[in-house]
Amino acid sequence: MKNTIKFKAIYRIAGIIAVAALIMVGMAACDTGGDDDGGGGKTYTVSLDKVDDRSFTITLEGGQFASTPSFSKIIATDLTAYDTVNNITDLISINDFGVSLNDTKTVVTYTLQSGFSDLTGTVRFWDAISGSDFHMSGYDPYKGDTLSIKTGKKSITF
Repeated sequence: MKNTIKFKAIYRIAGIIAVAALIMVGMAACDTGGDDDGGGGKTYTVSLDKVDDRSFTITLEGGQFASTPSFSKIIATDLTAYDTVNNITDLISINDFGVSLNDTKTVVTYTLQSGFSDLTGTVRFWDAISGSDFHMSGYDPYKGDTLSIKTGKKSITF
């Protein structure tokens, strides 16, 4: 009887040691969650700047635009301009601007098309924007890439 109790005690201790060893091996094999590059992704920043009374730019810091992006979903406008063809002042949209991407693919320039004058109103980013809206090269939110609007550069007024 005494041997049976000793055997059960040794059997329990061996089981506890085996479970502890298994936990330690599992912890040693676990990824720590850190990236090899030491970072949590890239940070991209966009800003709006007024160039003159007919044009403005969107500048991207931290990356490049993959192509000339269409910003109709991310720019809200309450712009009016005088339509010289129809002789009326009317609301205009972002589609009334010509768009060009600079050689470094970091600045997109919007210029009011000919046939319009006396531009007034505000251009601003929507409150909820994402990196996929900007067609940025290499942008990957699954790798921790983030997009923000530069402080003080969310809107411009004509």
